[in-house]
Amino acid sequence: MGPYVWVAEYQPWRTTVGTYRCPSDPTVSIGNSYGVTNYTACLGDTIEGITLAGTNEDGSVANTTHLRSCRGAFVPRNFTGFRDFLDGTSNTIALGELVVSAAQLEINNQVKLHQGTGLYDNPLLCSVMVDPERPQFWADDTNVDPIQSRGNIWNFGIPMHTGFNTIRPPNKESCTVSTDASDGIYTAASRHPGGCHIVMADGAVRFITESIDTGDQSLPNVPRAGTKSGQESPYGLWGALGTRASREVLDGEF
Repeated sequence: MGPYVWVAEYQPWRTTVGTYRCPSDPTVSIGNSYGVTNYTACLGDTIEGITLAGTNEDGSVANTTHLRSCRGAFVPRNFTGFRDFLDGTSNTIALGELVVSAAQLEINNQVKLHQGTGLYDNPLLCSVMVDPERPQFWADDTNVDPIQSRGNIWNFGIPMHTGFNTIRPPNKESCTVSTDASDGIYTAASRHPGGCHIVMADGAVRFITESIDTGDQSLPNVPRAGTKSGQESPYGLWGALGTRASREVLDGEF
C-alpha cells in the first residue's frame, strides 16, 4: 500500500481525508506535509510494549509479557475479533477522538518526550512540566517535537499518531518514556468542552467526561504492576472500558 509512511512525496500520505476529521478541530497540518486525523484506536490500559505488543514483523512473538499486557480492542501487529471481547462489545472501547497538534504546547495534543522509565511505575509523572499558571499548557521549556505529536500522520499506525490508552483522563497530558514515539501515555481528547467522544465495539457512541473515574493514577502500570490476564484495571472505570477481556462487566450507564 504505497511506500513507507515517512515518504511525504507520496501524494496519498500528504492528503487529509475529510472523513478522518472532526468539525470541532480546525487545526491543519503544521508544515510537515502529512495528512492529519482526529480519530484513534483504543490500545488498552498499558504503557510498556504498546507500540509493537512484543511481536516481530513476521508475526512471531518476541515478548510474551508485552503481548499479554496489550489488553485493548486493538493490538499492534496482531488481529483481534469479536470473539476476543470477553467483557462484551458494549463494555469495550474501540475508537476515540484526539486533537491534532497545533504546536502551541497544549497538553491535550502536544506530547512531552523523555519522561523516563519512572512513568511505568507512576503515570502521574506525566503531569510534570505542566504550567501551574496555565494548566492546559506545558511549560515553555518542556521537551516536545512538533512532528512527533497527536494526529499529525494519519497513515502511521503507532500510538503517538493514531492510538490512545485508557490511563490518564480525556484531555489530559500525553508523554513518552524516551525521546521517540514508542512507550508512553497517549490520551483521548477533543475540542468539545469537558470531554471527548468514544465509540464502543458495538458501534455505540458515548461522550466521556474529563471527570470519569480513573482509579489510582499513582499505581504501577501493567506489566510492572504484575497485572495478569483477566485482572481488573488499576485505572478505574476508564481503565476497565479500555480492556477487552478482564471480565469487567459494567452495571448501568456511564
